[in-house]
Amino acid sequence: MSDAKAPGHLVLKFSEAADFERLAKIFDPAIKKEFDPENHVVFRLRAVFVRAVNEGSIAFLCDETGATHAISAAYRCREGGGDDHDDIPDHTEIGSSLSFLPGFRGTVPVIAALTLKEYLQCPPRLSTAVEIGNDNRASIHVYRDILCWEPVHDRSHCDSLSRTCDATIPEKPKQAPFDSTSDDPESRHWLECTAATRAALAKILLDYRKSGCLGGTLPVDFSALDDAGLTVEKLCEIV
Repeated sequence: MSDAKAPGHLVLKFSEAADFERLAKIFDPAIKKEFDPENHVVFRLRAVFVRAVNEGSIAFLCDETGATHAISAAYRCREGGGDDHDDIPDHTEIGSSLSFLPGFRGTVPVIAALTLKEYLQCPPRLSTAVEIGNDNRASIHVYRDILCWEPVHDRSHCDSLSRTCDATIPEKPKQAPFDSTSDDPESRHWLECTAATRAALAKILLDYRKSGCLGGTLPVDFSALDDAGLTVEKLCEIV
């Protein structure tokens, strides 16, 4: 995963229980710091990560050896920190997104596929969102400019997201102002997935399915999209 040599072929997968060890290994500080030196991606409680793996709420790209090259997780969050699997989540937070493929934007198809899969299979009661620090300009660019997520400006909505989603991390983060227009590096952004976002994500996945590769050169097997219900017909319907 940290090998400088690009893999010859990738496969998009959604997690199963047996994937826990290899996916958790990615967040070993010695591995993670190579591709996240500013520590933008926060660790999650072990039980939260295990649940996400078991629910199939982690999407990743792996090669023929099983090594993971890009990953993103969806955390189904409930007010009060409840974990009843039969309950509809209040919010779904997309996070833990990392790519070990410099120049290929490996998180783009992974986030797109995961977000739409979660929306089809377990849509939240309120919103699907992502929290990004204002100093993480690369992630803001990916979510806002490429994936078309919308900044959340309503303070009460931000408070609801923070109160619910912060329960998934070991330590409550330092409180900082929410201002999607601020240049203050201490400011935090919430961005959410709207209907327009879902249409953009579906278009992105259709383009990837048509090309069958990342960056025009790296072949990817996207057949897992069909198994998740994200067929060409369904994606066209969302668009």
